Amino acid sequence: MQLYTLKYIFYFLLIVLLFKTFPMEDILENFLLNATHWIVTSVFKINNVIQSDYLLFENKKLIISKECTGTIPISIFLAAIMAYPSPTKIKFLFIILSLFLLNMLNILRISSLAWILQFHSSYYDIIHNYIFIIVTLLTFFFLYLYYIKSIDYYSK
Repeated sequence: MQLYTLKYIFYFLLIVLLFKTFPMEDILENFLLNATHWIVTSVFKINNVIQSDYLLFENKKLIISKECTGTIPISIFLAAIMAYPSPTKIKFLFIILSLFLLNMLNILRISSLAWILQFHSSYYDIIHNYIFIIVTLLTFFFLYLYYIKSIDYYSK
């Protein structure tokens, strides 16, 4: 257990260092902003304009900051995957698939928040501060459980 904890701390610090050293947060923030803009415009048919780090609607704005990228929770998740004893091939595959899934979930989350802000703004705070945080944490938790279960299945 101590080795796992040390590996976890090492991987977590390494991942955070990589996110902070390279402009990963800026890239993710820009990607989220553009993807959300496209979904809100194309799917929800809501007119909006990208201004710096936010979407500007007729009378509201949705700020997409670096905290929206989820780099710290993703770092925690990736460190747990990397520290857990399993074959490297399974780790690599699961990291790629889970990064894709988590980023798509984040785009869906932010796009939904834009729709809620525009049409049901009285619910925005509770959904943003509570509902989506719970959904995101549960997603991380169940993805990690699935990873642990899949190690036994794919290692045979």
